[in-house]
Amino acid sequence: MMTLNIKNREEYIYYLFFYLKHADKEQFRNHFLTLHPTDQCYVFRQLNQERRKLVYQYLSPSELTDVFQGLERKQQQDIFEELDRHYRVSLLNELSADDAADFFEELPNSAATALFHQMSLEDVTNIKQLLSYNKETAGAIMTTEYVSVSPTDSVSHVLERLRMKEGKEAETIYYLYVVDDTRKLLGVVSLRDLITASRSRNINELMKSQVISVTTSTSQEKVAGMIADYNLLAIPVVIKHGELVGIVTFDDITHILEDPKDDAPDIEGTETKDGGTNTSLLATMKKRSPWIIAMIFIGFLAGQRIEILLKPEPTILVILALFVVLITNASRNIGVLRPLFQVVRTLTVKELDGHNLSRMLKREWFTGWLIGLESSIVLFALIFIFYRNLNLSLWVSITLLGTLMLSKGLGILSLYLLHRWNRNPAVAIGPLIMTISNMLGMLLYFFIASQFHFLN
Repeated sequence: MMTLNIKNREEYIYYLFFYLKHADKEQFRNHFLTLHPTDQCYVFRQLNQERRKLVYQYLSPSELTDVFQGLERKQQQDIFEELDRHYRVSLLNELSADDAADFFEELPNSAATALFHQMSLEDVTNIKQLLSYNKETAGAIMTTEYVSVSPTDSVSHVLERLRMKEGKEAETIYYLYVVDDTRKLLGVVSLRDLITASRSRNINELMKSQVISVTTSTSQEKVAGMIADYNLLAIPVVIKHGELVGIVTFDDITHILEDPKDDAPDIEGTETKDGGTNTSLLATMKKRSPWIIAMIFIGFLAGQRIEILLKPEPTILVILALFVVLITNASRNIGVLRPLFQVVRTLTVKELDGHNLSRMLKREWFTGWLIGLESSIVLFALIFIFYRNLNLSLWVSITLLGTLMLSKGLGILSLYLLHRWNRNPAVAIGPLIMTISNMLGMLLYFFIASQFHFLN
């Protein structure tokens, strides 16, 4: 197997393109199939649609499997649309059950059902089983393709099985799992122990009965921690009574081990334990309400203190100016800083695609509406109590609500566009997003003031 490096990569790709251009199937196959799967994926991503169609003719579905598994979900869907029906089904049958389940998870129900009708019953059963588990658990990422042996099997019998089809189809053969007739997990045998043992010995003489395992409902973070802590290549997954149903390999949890952790405190109250943004809006409000109300009170009391210094009778324009600072601070602290910090973090770790962008925009807009509504009600009550002026209370509270909604939605959209244009979104929070937020807030503030005739 050949691995590309910086020196030979461009030259190697040039020759592969040359073989495709001249329809030299044999040379292309010889050179492409000697590459490491990672390099095969790299080369495949460089191909346009016309050249990819030649690749589908030159490679069998089983030979394309490693390439397909290495692509992003969106890329997989685009490639899948280019394949004919027979090739699609054959490719899906070649995929490991966990990779196939990941692919089906992104498909509409109608498309998934149509494909299930064309696949083997065994593959469909395994895929549906994996899709039934919560996507944050071990069950969702486990594979059902492993090697299990009986405690009474001889070493020679097991080695013969591994040489045959069973060993080639398994996700990993470094661990062999010993089960009884009811599939209860009894122990584990490493490949090293197996090949160094006498062929006449039985598995129960070699197996280790103290097995580290997880259940289908164990969180993926805990699984990743156990694999890292015990330095394992795979960990068995069991259900009630210890029945073995699958394994989670090191490859399956690599993305969890590599995910950057956010050490910043969750002052916005929108993050989950896994760093996501799926906390319910009610939970967000419960976390943030005391701090929001405290900020409104402090801002209002500061304005009152300034007004006292301007006695005996501050003009209406002075009173209006006092609330400018409160509006801009509320817009920055409630509507911009923390939500945009979360989006910058999300964009940085490449978690935000078109679908997730839409979901996050909707969430941030509704969060802005709820938080703005709460803040506006508090501010309305304070202004009305102190000034007994309904128009002034409505004006300032409506401005605050509108500013928070606009600053959240437009702020996230601006950051996403910067990210798409290959500009660092983190540096835009201060000079760009804050400026947009303050500008919108002031335009809305004085527009509503004119509607209430404060500026006449």
